[in-house]
Amino acid sequence: MPFAFEHHKIKLPPELDRRRKLTEKDKEKIKKLFAEGHAIRGIARIFPQVCRRTIQFVIDPQRITEMQKGRDWKRYYN
Repeated sequence: MPFAFEHHKIKLPPELDRRRKLTEKDKEKIKKLFAEGHAIRGIARIFPQVCRRTIQFVIDPQRITEMQKGRDWKRYYN
């Protein structure tokens, strides 16, 4: 039986969706701070609602796809 959220998608604008921890403005600010030379750990202190790994994913979105390619879940389920 499928979960309810698979059938009933929430139709909210991104700024009102409480599941999101960072808004688009926050992401732009993170990229700007990193470009100015701030360390990821320092940026994570400014945004305590997210971890350093999330900050890394905002700065370099290609890391997410690289991380997902590296997972080989079949070896765990054999």
